[in-house]
Parts: sequence; C-alpha cells; structure tokens
Amino acid sequence: MLAVTVLSILVLTASGAFVINSTQLGKDPNDIYFNSVCKANNRQLQMFCTAAIYTMCVCYNNGTCVEKWGNTCNVCVNANVFSVTIGKCPVEHPYLCPPHSTSAKPLLSSTLTRDPVCICNKDGKCSMGYDNKARKCKEGNTLAVFPKKCPADNLQAAPKIDKLEEQVLLQAGQEKVCTVADRNSKIMCYAVTLDFGCITFTDGTQRYAPVNACTCQNSRVLKYNVGQQCY
Repeated sequence: MLAVTVLSILVLTASGAFVINSTQLGKDPNDIYFNSVCKANNRQLQMFCTAAIYTMCVCYNNGTCVEKWGNTCNVCVNANVFSVTIGKCPVEHPYLCPPHSTSAKPLLSSTLTRDPVCICNKDGKCSMGYDNKARKCKEGNTLAVFPKKCPADNLQAAPKIDKLEEQVLLQAGQEKVCTVADRNSKIMCYAVTLDFGCITFTDGTQRYAPVNACTCQNSRVLKYNVGQQCY
C-alpha cells in the first residue's frame, strides 16, 4: 500500500513539473486581468467596432493604469498599452510591474521565493522561468510577471512600415495643442479612431469625442486632451 502511495505521489509530482515548465498559452476564464492583456494578435486595427462607451481601465507599459470613458475596441493598437478591462482600475495590477519598481527599496524575505512564472520583457517577448514578481520587476527590462503560464509568446505586433498613414501613440492625459504644421498635415488616418478625449474648439466650446492624429486638421479645433472628460 505504501509503495502504491509513493508511486502516485511521484506520478503527480512529475506531471505537475511537466505542466509548470512548459510554456502554456491561452485564457483563464476566471481571470479578467490575464485575459485583458494586449497581445500581438489583437494589436491589429479592427475596422468594425460598436458605438458603446463605458468606463474602462487602460494600463500602460510604464506601470500606470488610468480609468477613462471609451470603447475597448482598438485600444490595444497603441503599442504603449499593456491591457484594457471594462470597469474600474485595481489598486495595483496583479501582473504588470508597477512604476518605479526598479528602486533600491530592499526586498522582504517573503519575496525571496522562486516560483514557476511567465516573464514578459519590455520588447513583448514572454518565456517561462523560476522567479517572483517583486524581485523580477526590479530588473529594468521586465514588463510583467504571470504565475504558471504566459498570455502569449509575444505581446507586441511585428513592426509595420506604412508611408501613407501615421499612427500617433497618445498616452492618457496628454494634451495636444494644434499647430500650423498639424493643420497642413497630409497624413491619412483610419476611419476608426483609437481613443476619445476632450476637444476644445477655437470658439471656446468643448466636446468629448473621438480623437486621432488627424483631429488638428480641422481648423476649428484648438487643442484636445486624450482620455479626459470635458469639465
């Protein structure tokens, strides 16, 4: 009986080790933060989106998360975006390395353990290893750390050169003041906008509406703030 028990433990242990060390990909049906991570396959522009606007949380590669009104469709086209979820932002994203995580603050003894994790670097490439988030995020090249499996092999799309279209990567809260060069710009923009913001017109009125690199081509637009409501 003892031999059978020991054999069962060895089989389970070996099976667990195989699962842990393999690079697992896919969704976790109960983890909205894991499922909302932007990946290479959803950084392509979608030409058809719903007109729904709701509260969403957009987290950026620099570790910050911002609550804003908009639509999650095409948010991941912005290479600076790490994830987007519907609803309010968490106090701290469970997987994204927080801002200033490379500081010299000493690690607690509880963070010195090494567990099977998926480590994603700032170039978007992910691989399995043994470490923990607190320690790995102190390395400047680490973007995020996931327990036991990776959301994808690569979180970034392959570089694409397009001379006819210009995609400006705008961070939430950034203010764009229109210049003469912006108004005379000949760049072309997608019909589907990537973000919303507060537009201020030359007559002093404001409106919360879609914004992109071509917004300033409208001579009535004075400036706009990305991801912000008009107050």
